[in-house]
Amino acid sequence: KPHLAQIRRPTLLVNALNDPFLAEPCFPQEVAKESEFLFLEMPEKGGHVGFARRGGEYWSERRAAEFLEDYAGRFTCEKVEQV
Repeated sequence: KPHLAQIRRPTLLVNALNDPFLAEPCFPQEVAKESEFLFLEMPEKGGHVGFARRGGEYWSERRAAEFLEDYAGRFTCEKVEQV
């Protein structure tokens, strides 16, 4: 957690609320609220390394691709390096 506030690249962190190994107090909610680069998403279900869907697709992989598409145009290398 201590290094999360120093992230200067758009970063998606996904952790399911029903994770049997990491309880909600482990989630860096306050850091994410204060950061313009750290995006914390806490879906209700997904387990520890889950998020599997029928047909072999993983929700987390699709979500990561969406995140990259959403933020690729918003943050240029030049803009990020100036921060």
